[in-house]
Amino acid sequence: MTADTDQQTRQYLLARFWEAALGFWRNGGGRTAWVLTFAVIAIAVVNLVLQYRLNVWHRAMFDALDRRDGSRVLHQTVIFLPLIAAVVSVAATATLAKMTLQRRWRAPG
Repeated sequence: MTADTDQQTRQYLLARFWEAALGFWRNGGGRTAWVLTFAVIAIAVVNLVLQYRLNVWHRAMFDALDRRDGSRVLHQTVIFLPLIAAVVSVAATATLAKMTLQRRWRAPG
């Protein structure tokens, strides 16, 4: 096989892949496909913000512990509970959204 034939084969396979993959968004999945896609992206951004906030919380908590500041430690403890609940909720929602998107993408039709 020549390099030219290899290049043509790669281009053909890539075109077939994109045709199959994008079919879900173009005509197979309709509006639901786009809603799920944007939901997954939005959830990823929210997760990124929450992970950043969790890092800030860690810094504040360990600074308070280092200073032996009991009131700040208590304050950080109170902040931790809703923060971790949000992180777990967003992670569960992300998993559900990704799995739903994958199931719908793979469904015949």
